[in-house]
Amino acid sequence: VAATLLCAAGVGLSFFVVYRHDQAVDQARAQITEQGPRIVEQMLSYGVDTLQQDFSHAQSLTTDAYRPQLVAQQQAVQKAGATTNEYWAVSSAVLSVTPENASMLMAMQGQRGADPKDLKFITATVRADFEKQGDGWRVAGS
Repeated sequence: VAATLLCAAGVGLSFFVVYRHDQAVDQARAQITEQGPRIVEQMLSYGVDTLQQDFSHAQSLTTDAYRPQLVAQQQAVQKAGATTNEYWAVSSAVLSVTPENASMLMAMQGQRGADPKDLKFITATVRADFEKQGDGWRVAGS
């Protein structure tokens, strides 16, 4: 009887652990599906008049490990003569997800330029890796 009870408890406990993990993965998938494209849009978009604030905000959306790479890209943009750059995610797909990490592929469209007569339409495909930090997700690589 004791062995049967121990086996039943073990099965129940393993079911509970698997169920909790699956719930955490489902919650992470829902969060990154909603938040991931918005995070990348904010990271890639900036205005010529608000460049420093936009770059600082973009840096706050990244992990400490990825931030130096983003800063290097931002410095290259500044040296080349920055102009307004706006992106919108038009399609996205979660490639992989765990409770703490996710990877997503996004199709982006947007426009570059400050003068309406000289706007250039732009497109990009972006793969972004995310890490969960505290209550939010941060870009860990792209």
